[in-house]
Amino acid sequence: MKETGRFLQSVRTLFAFVQIQKKADYALELQEDMKKSILNLEEAMGILQHHDAVAGTSKQAVAGDYMYIITKALKKVQHVNFFFFSLKVLIFF
Repeated sequence: MKETGRFLQSVRTLFAFVQIQKKADYALELQEDMKKSILNLEEAMGILQHHDAVAGTSKQAVAGDYMYIITKALKKVQHVNFFFFSLKVLIFF
């Protein structure tokens, strides 16, 4: 949970950087995808802060749902970030 929170904060920082670069073509394309993926991750983090998820007292099926929700949100954010970094590397190098 802590690692995911740190990751979310770094993604928010990256999103702020993209918003600063508004005039660049790659930034315009990425802004909406990044915004949606950040919101999905924030929602998943909110669900995982439920007392059963934190304490580990949920049923196995519910715990599996929690894992599915956070994994799906993380993958979406990672995909968008990978795309962003690949463009940045191509632009600057």
